Amino acid sequence: MSIGGGEVFNMRECSALHHLAVALRRAAIRRGCAFIAVIACVTTSSAQSDIDLNRCLVTNHLRSVALVETRYLNPEGSEALVTGTGFLISQDGFLLTTARVAGVSEHPARANEAVQSNLRIEVRVGGAGAIPLSAILVSWDEQLDIALLKLPKRQTEWPVMPISFEVNPEPGADIYALGFATLGSFVVVEGAVIDTSAQIEGRLRPMLQTNLSVQPGMSGSPAFDELGTVIGLVASSFDLEPGLSFVVTNTFMRDILSKANVRPVEAGPCHGPDSKDGATDVGVIPECRDPSHGVESWGVQETNSRWSDWRRGGSNPSAWCDELKGRLAERYNAPVFDVLESAEKVRDRSPPFRLIEYQYFCSLRVRSNPTYVLARSQACIK
Repeated sequence: MSIGGGEVFNMRECSALHHLAVALRRAAIRRGCAFIAVIACVTTSSAQSDIDLNRCLVTNHLRSVALVETRYLNPEGSEALVTGTGFLISQDGFLLTTARVAGVSEHPARANEAVQSNLRIEVRVGGAGAIPLSAILVSWDEQLDIALLKLPKRQTEWPVMPISFEVNPEPGADIYALGFATLGSFVVVEGAVIDTSAQIEGRLRPMLQTNLSVQPGMSGSPAFDELGTVIGLVASSFDLEPGLSFVVTNTFMRDILSKANVRPVEAGPCHGPDSKDGATDVGVIPECRDPSHGVESWGVQETNSRWSDWRRGGSNPSAWCDELKGRLAERYNAPVFDVLESAEKVRDRSPPFRLIEYQYFCSLRVRSNPTYVLARSQACIK
């Protein structure tokens, strides 16, 4: 028995490899390195309770990942073949991959209808051994390197990936990708976000720069965050140093995702390194009170009004209000200030030399000691 050509080990071998993989993964993240986990140990035994995120992603999402093969006529008139990965994003059969894998950025005449008519895209949902299905090219964006495909309708709905629109990864955040590498083997790669923008071929692009060790064939793979939700798509490889890869986030794919009627979710079945079988909905995220949820109530609400000392100019009421906020901030817990009123006075201290002085007034409403809204969100699992 195998997945993508990988052998299945017995329980003892699987357990040893699992613990070794966890140790290597943690060490790799501390050193800023990527970690490759080829899925070799597969078991349905409930005795193994500690299932890591990599295993969870495969268990839940293998059936939503597809091997994509595109054939087209190049400018010389001969047939060319491009292979990569794609993933289902709607129950109607819409599938996302890269523009290069879809064959629409390999030649100058890519927008020509005659050229497009020569495209033949076959999709094998679930792996190289699946029955090939013909896909239609619906839309693409060459600048973002993304393409939307459509599979034929079927009696049952297509299994889809959990897509998130709330994509705000920071440098150092864990990131995962799964797809089909060389010869159709199914691979999970793990790494971290290096930067939230990427300088590629002399241009700044709206992509995450990561240290995912993406293998040939993984262009178009889904990229997951620690909640197990898809936050973007692994872009096609560029001629850069090994260990660098790029992810187009869903934030920049809103238009193309809307064409597929994608319904965003907060979390997927796999929501962290210690995900267990059976964790299948957003309820696995704990509730918490976090500033990102908004304020439910304030423990302190009061007004504070003051005049400044007399000054020789160079200021204004707004600047005095800012100064007053700074003085009062140390007295309160997480204060929020609102300016209710401001004014100024003028006096001449030394006629006939006209030494003009100013005094400023500011009245502030102060709210502090907030109680934040109780809710479930990514902030609760930090």
